[in-house]
Amino acid sequence: MRKEPLTKRAWGFQERILARRILHFASEQMYWECLEGFEAEQGLKLEYRLPFINDDTELVEYVDQRYKMTHLSKPKYQGFAHSSKLMGNWHELLCEYGPRELTNPLDKLPAFSGIAKSLNKSFKDEYLAGIWREFLIEGLCWQALRCKPVEQYRAPSWSWASVDGIPATGLLGVTEEVANILEAKVEVDGDNPYGRVKDGWIKLEAPLVKMSLSEAKGPTGHMLFRSEKGGDDCFGMLDTINRSYEASVELIKSMEVYALILAYTYGGPGTPDPERKNPCAHGIYVTPATDRPGCMRRIGAVVQNVKEFGADELASSRATVTIV
Repeated sequence: MRKEPLTKRAWGFQERILARRILHFASEQMYWECLEGFEAEQGLKLEYRLPFINDDTELVEYVDQRYKMTHLSKPKYQGFAHSSKLMGNWHELLCEYGPRELTNPLDKLPAFSGIAKSLNKSFKDEYLAGIWREFLIEGLCWQALRCKPVEQYRAPSWSWASVDGIPATGLLGVTEEVANILEAKVEVDGDNPYGRVKDGWIKLEAPLVKMSLSEAKGPTGHMLFRSEKGGDDCFGMLDTINRSYEASVELIKSMEVYALILAYTYGGPGTPDPERKNPCAHGIYVTPATDRPGCMRRIGAVVQNVKEFGADELASSRATVTIV
């Protein structure tokens, strides 16, 4: 049913997950789903529920059944296995929801708010424009896949909800946070804490490295950045600016670009690094916000081997930054 029109709609995603019984009117036949089975009008019958179906515990059992969480390794999370599983599921839900279409672009957060509210019965956390406060550093490290900008403001630049497309979220491997959150605030637009927002900012202290556009191009013609203090080129994973060198070189040359490093990861699936000898830096590219003096806006994601920045340079370049 993935090719059906409603399956491509954002509001339909939430409605399908949260409903206990669903009757689908598809292009060629009807489908029935409930907690105990799935049946198609043409004869297909499954004696078990599909994983999109909610149950009496408001989504918790659904997400536990569908996905497994393996990459949250910080000591403070190790005693909360249930919440860790939910966080892993959260990344998958965002990936499926991200590319869905909206008639009103401002509904990006409201059309997902029922899912967030249900999950928060387990998280019991503060919701910041689509990111959980307890997992804020990891939540900021999303990568934009086939994303495009939106004309109206609907979320801070650091939120996945600020763009249309697929937000690839979550960090693999053992994670070490290198940024310190000093303040995080979102002003909601209305009474729904999971719905529309009208402003938001995060003040943090972290390594901040000034970057410049490299004269070299990536293997597929994409732009590369380089620390002004030297080092190897870094791939420019930009959110809504065209990553092609030819398409965006003049725009990027007119901008001040910085790499704000938020976390290191060690190892990953099939590549353990128990001695932590080969850290990978995760963070975001930021540029001064022209309409908010003293603040920065996110323009992309950073994923780069620490040695290509220089560990000493990162350690000596810490700064306090406010992102809007």
